[in-house]
Amino acid sequence: MIKKISTIVIILFAFAGMSNAQVAVSGTPSTNGGNMQSANANANANITIYQALTANQITGEDMNFGSVPAGVTATVDPTKSAAAGFHFVGASNASVNITYPTTVTLSDQSGNGYSDLTLASLQVVYDNSSTPDQANGTVITATGSETETLGSGGDLYMWVGGSVTVPGSQQQAPYKGTLTVNISYTAN
Repeated sequence: MIKKISTIVIILFAFAGMSNAQVAVSGTPSTNGGNMQSANANANANITIYQALTANQITGEDMNFGSVPAGVTATVDPTKSAAAGFHFVGASNASVNITYPTTVTLSDQSGNGYSDLTLASLQVVYDNSSTPDQANGTVITATGSETETLGSGGDLYMWVGGSVTVPGSQQQAPYKGTLTVNISYTAN
C-alpha cells in the first residue's frame, strides 16, 4: 500500500513541476474498453441566385417638356406620355431598391454657356402588372429611393415626371440633362 501511495505522490509532483504545461483531452469517454471516441455533425449551405436585373429606358419615352416661353414653370405628369419611362426585369416577385437623383441639371445645348435649369419636384408611377397602365397608376412624390416588388413575370415599369421653372431672363436654347435610375435586389 505504501508503494501505491508513493507512486501517486510522484505523479502529482511531476504534474506540479510543469507550471507552463497544458494537458488537453478531447473526445467523449466511452465504456468501450476505456478508449476515447469522437463525433461529427454536418450542415448544408444553401443559396439561390436570382437572375441578373436589367434596366432599360422604354423606347421613345424621354421626359419631354416641349417648347415653353421664359418665365413659366413647365410640368410633365408621370401618368402622361411625355414622362420618362423605364422597364426593369428580374426574378419573379423579388424585392428591389430603385435609386435616382431628386433633381437633374439641364444644361444649354447651343454651346453659348447659358445658365442651367433644374428639373425638380419629381413624381413617379410604378406598375408591376403583366399589362402595365401608366395612365391609371398611383402617383407618388419621388424620394430618390423606393423599395418595390417585381411582378409575377419579373417585370416592373416606372414613369417619371417633374417640373422645370424657367426664369424670365432665361436665354432661348435647347436644354438637356440625364436622369439615371439604378435598381438592385434588396438583401433578405
